[in-house]
Parts: sequence; structure tokens; C-alpha cells
Amino acid sequence: MRLLPHKRKLPFAISCLTVAIALTAFAPMHADVIGFGSGGAIPDNNPSGFSSSITFTQNEIITGMSISIDFGAIVAGTSGHTYVGDLIGTLSGPGGSIVLFDRPGFPATAFGDSSNLANVYIWANGGADFSAAAANVGNNAIVANGTYSAQAGDNSFRSFATTFNGSSTAGLWTLNISDNAGSDTGGIVGWTLNIQGFVAIPEPSSPVFLAAAFAVAGWWSYRKREREKSRRRDRIYY
Repeated sequence: MRLLPHKRKLPFAISCLTVAIALTAFAPMHADVIGFGSGGAIPDNNPSGFSSSITFTQNEIITGMSISIDFGAIVAGTSGHTYVGDLIGTLSGPGGSIVLFDRPGFPATAFGDSSNLANVYIWANGGADFSAAAANVGNNAIVANGTYSAQAGDNSFRSFATTFNGSSTAGLWTLNISDNAGSDTGGIVGWTLNIQGFVAIPEPSSPVFLAAAFAVAGWWSYRKREREKSRRRDRIYY
């Protein structure tokens, strides 16, 4: 006798489920990658500066990012920093590098802006004007914490998206801060890199890709066998 309709549909439902599970291997999954970098003293009047690195093993495609730097309280030679006009900050990653700030107030004034850093500051697209914020607080005052745009020495804004979007998170990320004039000193407590992205689609040779390919091939093979069995049953019982 012929199989009942609902019994014939069950293998088909199972095979569809198998294909659906396999295809999820190719669906981009959004996720954040967060890394924490160490702090340290910024050498005075030394263009090599202080560097701290984070290594990400996750291979995600970047769609957005921000970096926060904790300067901490002003302690000479240790944390915070007097005279922001001394400092240049740069973030480098596998896809390129971006200037976060570059001696605000210099060369408009001989030594740059005289305000100080002693807060947690964030750099991201769409942030405020860092040079203007430093200029507005006045001589020896502390720049307010907040979110600022990356800004080069000519006061032009730099884009994280243009520099990094579409590249991979995997690899070495380095923050460098250099002091480019004498007398004023300081350092940072630490820094955090927050990257938004999605998991890269597996390469054709990857185990995930191959498993999905075998699952799809198995599904088609199964359906072919079932059709052949159905035809044979039809010939026998009719």
C-alpha cells in the first residue's frame, strides 16, 4: 500500500530543516569586538611616544568603531597630561591608521593649546570638535570628557569608516601617543577599542562551508532517492 501523505512529507520536512541549518552558516552575524589596552607614561619631548597594542583573533568585517582613552587624574609623569598642545594620538590597525588628535592649537600658537587632559575621552565618527573644546576651556583648564571626532593637525576631521570599514578586525591594533615639546608630562591609565562588525562568510575551503555543501548535496540526493522509491511504489500498487 502507499504511504500516507503525512508520512511522505515527514522526510521532506527533515531535509528542509537540514538545509535551513546548513544555510545559517552563510548568514552574516553581527557582533561587537571589544579590546582593552594597557596604560603607561608618555615620554616627554619624544616623537616615538608611548605605544600600547591589542591583538584580535576574531575575523569580523568592520562596520563601525570607537576608541576611548582614560587619561586619569593628573599625576606628573604618570597619568593625565598638562598642555594638550604637546600631544599627537594615532590609532593603527590591519586596515590602516587614523590620527585622533594632533597638537591642538599648534602652529597657531608656538606651543599649542595649554589646556589639560584628565578624563575619559572617546573618539568616534560624528563627535565634537576636539581642538575647539580644548581652546574653549581656557589656559590650564581640563578639557571636558565627551565624544570627539578624529582630527588631524590642520583641524580637518578624519573618518573611522573611510579608514577601517570593510577591513578585518583580526590582527594588531596599536594606540600611540607622543609628546612633542618639553616640560609637560603625563600618561594614560588605559584604553578601550570597541568595534562593530559581522562575522565573515567562510571561505569555500573552510570546514563550515564544506559541511554546509555536503548537507545541501545530501538533501538533493535524499530527495532523488525518495522520488525513485515513490515511482516504484506507484508502478507496483497501481
